[in-house]
Amino acid sequence: MSDVLTNAGDSVDFKIKRGATFEYAFQVTEDDDVTPIDITGRTYTATCKVNGEVVEQFSCTITDGPNGWGLVKLTPEQTAELPLGNVVRIDMYESYDDVVNPILEDCKALVKI
Repeated sequence: MSDVLTNAGDSVDFKIKRGATFEYAFQVTEDDDVTPIDITGRTYTATCKVNGEVVEQFSCTITDGPNGWGLVKLTPEQTAELPLGNVVRIDMYESYDDVVNPILEDCKALVKI
């Protein structure tokens, strides 16, 4: 089961298991944290960084645009390349109408066995 990020700007910590699929479902909502924002046609990008350098790029998919749901994912091959025992930083951005907005910035994730 995936964790859920219900609004932009939430600070969350993740644990990423090396050699396993990592998936994280997110929902973009209004400031009330309840009302979904239609994200149809928007684009999402997310990266893992170590010491400020990008080491992996997540795949980002809109799974239910009208209800604000999307999914970020790393494959087992990607997680196997992450440095064991290190904290990686995750950044995620939303793009639409030539505007880029942060969803997550400098979020911590521990890489474990």
